[in-house]
Order: sequence, then C-alpha cells, then structure tokens
Amino acid sequence: MENNNNNKNQINIELTDEIAEGIYSNLAVIAHSPTEFVVDFIKLMPASPKAKVKSRIILTPQNAKRLYKALAEKIKQAINAKYLNKETGIYANGSQTELSVPLMWGVVPEDCKEKVVKNLAEKVKQAGFHLDVGVLGAKAILNALSRNGEFETAYKVAVQDTYPSWGWWIVNGATTLLENWDLKATRDISDNHMMFGEIGGWFYKGIGGIYPDELKPGFKHIRLEPNFPTELTHFEAKHDSPQGEIVSSWKRKGKRL
Repeated sequence: MENNNNNKNQINIELTDEIAEGIYSNLAVIAHSPTEFVVDFIKLMPASPKAKVKSRIILTPQNAKRLYKALAEKIKQAINAKYLNKETGIYANGSQTELSVPLMWGVVPEDCKEKVVKNLAEKVKQAGFHLDVGVLGAKAILNALSRNGEFETAYKVAVQDTYPSWGWWIVNGATTLLENWDLKATRDISDNHMMFGEIGGWFYKGIGGIYPDELKPGFKHIRLEPNFPTELTHFEAKHDSPQGEIVSSWKRKGKRL
C-alpha cells in the first residue's frame, strides 16, 4: 500500500536533449514583488555594451524560498562531503579560513560543530592570536569564534597590534583599511580595501551584540546579545537603523556590570 501511495505522489519530469545541454549564463539578477520572484539569467561578455537575458524563471515567493532552501542544503551537503573530516573536525587543510567560513555560514553539521570550533580556536592560539587569512577569512573569523563560545579568543584577535593584524596597521599610522597585512608589500597595496572591513561591523555585533531579527527584517525587532571582554571597563555602540537609533552600552564597576 505504501508503495502505491508513493507512486501516486510522484511526478514524471521529462528533460529534452535541448534543455539538457543548458544555456550559458554568467550572471543572475533577482527582482521581486509581494507576489512574484523573478530570476533573470544573463550572458555578459567582455567589452560588450549590452547583456541579454537568456532565460527567466518566475516563482511565487513561497516557491522561491523552497527552491533556495533546497539549493542551500544541497550545497552544504556537497561541501561537507568533499572537505569535512568528521572524525577530526577539520575542513580541507585546517587553515583559519577553511575552519571559519563553514562556521560563519552555518555549513557545519551540529554533531561536528564542537570539534570544528575547538580546532579553529587552537589554530588561532598557535598563531599567537594573529590573523592568517585573506578576504574571505577576514569576513568570517571573528564571527565564527564569537558566535560559537570563543568570544575571548575573537577579542584577542581583534585587538592584536603586532603583525599580522588590523592593529598592526594602526600602530604603523594607517587610517584606512589596507589590502595587504605586509606593509612592505610591492603588490596588492590598495589603501582603501573595504573587503577587510568586517572588524568594524564586529564591534557592533561581537561586543555590542546588536543583531537584526531575521523574522522581522529592517530592524523592526532586534536581538541584543552583548559580550563583556575581561580587558574592557566600558563599551558603547550606536546604530542608526530605519526604525530609529539602537544603543548598546555597558560599564564595569568592580565585579558588577
């Protein structure tokens, strides 16, 4: 009986040879309204002043959510199957970036998370609380640590002032975000490299604990989850949200906050 019921619920989908070959696209543009979710697949070629839409998918918001949730799950499974050693809790070669990124974006299976976090914290401690990351790792490392029980480790990385670190730039007179940790580098030497800018956002999130509520976007509702570094005596962060000013402020007086 179960087999018969399952067969009734199945949908036979035919994929023609023409469709199976696919249409080349290197850009996807997403637009949406309360009733429609539109994805345009575009072929954009170098030195071409125009780009043509090669294919368009129109979904209801509900189906779009289901589609992207399913895609996210498939991508997560593929990453873990290829790169995660579940016994050791190591992704790929176990670099700071390779451990931080899956933690930051929720790729790590729950039964492996404790191992991965421990490995990341140990990796950072072995480096003397210095950074060993590029653009992707710089975005992930502080959040991966502070959101997974290693806030003090993240804080030590954030305030580090010897090479390589954000503080090392400041000690040497930098007033903007640079492109290279090495001040003597002869390439990749932009002095306005926002891609390393997560440190600024982390002060609001990691210490101030200001987070939007995903169920009520646009800061209609917030989560306030501050952390209290043992080395700090006071802290204040203010954010001008669409709903008004949000303030996270605390002061340490002896053993009291």
